[in-house]
Amino acid sequence: MISQVRIPVLTSWRKTICLGISYICLSLSFTCSAVAETLSEDEVEAIAEKGFEADRNDDLPGAMKWLKEAADLGHAKAQSMLAYKLDKADFDEWAFELYKASAEQGYAEAMYGLAGMYRMGEGTTWDEGLALQWYMKAAEANYHKAQFQIGYIYEFGNLGLDIDYEKALEWYKRPAEEGFRRAILRMILVYENGELGQAIDLVKVEYWRQKKADQESKLRQINESKKDLQ
Repeated sequence: MISQVRIPVLTSWRKTICLGISYICLSLSFTCSAVAETLSEDEVEAIAEKGFEADRNDDLPGAMKWLKEAADLGHAKAQSMLAYKLDKADFDEWAFELYKASAEQGYAEAMYGLAGMYRMGEGTTWDEGLALQWYMKAAEANYHKAQFQIGYIYEFGNLGLDIDYEKALEWYKRPAEEGFRRAILRMILVYENGELGQAIDLVKVEYWRQKKADQESKLRQINESKKDLQ
């Protein structure tokens, strides 16, 4: 259990986060509240939603308050979101514990975050094997960032794996087919330049460019719908 968190010296772009969480962090632990036993899943979800709403409204102190309460009650998404904010502010040990708690509940975004902590040795001992294991779990849970990362790992032979262009292409293609922009752009370059053992193929280049255009159109429609609701 961690009862105190050292406030690090932060660069200017992190100061906003630190100001919002420093006083909260110093007095909090990872012990789950006993009130968890008396709350229904819907009540815990309502607490978490207050944190999500505060975050959408750029209310950092409010977000931290409600996310912490929901995280203590075992809400996986709240744990992951709180871990992400703490990770960015260099509260690594706390971020690691929260990512781990969320990842062990099967929350893919937390699996990806936990893999990064192991890969960098932040908040825990550096461990490439566990980093790969959690990246793979997140990828198998269809988390697009993790699938792209596995592709990158195979392309360059990281985390103890040998270079394997066939597997790299397979992992890049999976999120690309589902509209993940970074993967689509990678697929365009593969066939435009003849990379990863593939021949230059302008037909496939056009296919992936159209995929990119379709995805951009969908994003514009979503953004316009959000504006209409404001």
